Amino acid sequence: MLNIKSLLSRNKDRAPTPADPAAAEEKKLTVDSAVDPLLDEFDGLLSRGVPDAYRIWRAAQRYLKAGDTEKAAKCQTLNYLLHNSSIPNTVRLGEDVRFGYGGIGIVIHADCEIRKGAVVGANVTLGGHSGGKTRLNAAGKHMSVPMIGEYAHLATGCKVLGGIEVGALSIVGANSVVTKDVLPLTIVAGAPAREVGRITAENCLRYKGMFIALRKVPNEEYIALIKKYQAASIFRDCLDEPDSEV
Repeated sequence: MLNIKSLLSRNKDRAPTPADPAAAEEKKLTVDSAVDPLLDEFDGLLSRGVPDAYRIWRAAQRYLKAGDTEKAAKCQTLNYLLHNSSIPNTVRLGEDVRFGYGGIGIVIHADCEIRKGAVVGANVTLGGHSGGKTRLNAAGKHMSVPMIGEYAHLATGCKVLGGIEVGALSIVGANSVVTKDVLPLTIVAGAPAREVGRITAENCLRYKGMFIALRKVPNEEYIALIKKYQAASIFRDCLDEPDSEV
């Protein structure tokens, strides 16, 4: 007669049969009917990496120069699709403009101008302001939207509204609301934004990291640049002062 206890004991000691690796992998994977097709559809894009908003805008400018308005328009839509940002092809961007996190959630009015080396953080809005200040552009036209100066830093979530100028090498704090001109080398913060500091030749190294395009510039050159804008700002202030009475 078969010894049941002996049979059970032998089965207990026997090593389990290894599972088929392919079958185990297939069982482990969870298929999502909405996500998986998109992974396949955008496999090339995801493998190469997503181009940042500035690169897409530059491509649009090249297409416009070549007369291909259709592809230029698609570039604008691509920025919306990839970065949830509205950056019209008519926006004027200088060299080496940087967008935070590649350009997430940025809204820029079609007539805005952003000069070289400026940093625009995520979720920043540059737009008009009803009844607000206007400025003159290089063509002498009154503009009701901002101009962002060279190397200025606009931190995450701030709003710059109306025909104002944010001066070169200035810093706008996170979530600030700016409706008045910001002088060069000035730090503003708050809603409404107010001046909270000045950048000088003496303290400028403390803020160098904010100006991404200048991070690799030798300190001596960086300080010389600060002094140059400082002198230009003082000269402009002198021109703006009313003539004293004789």
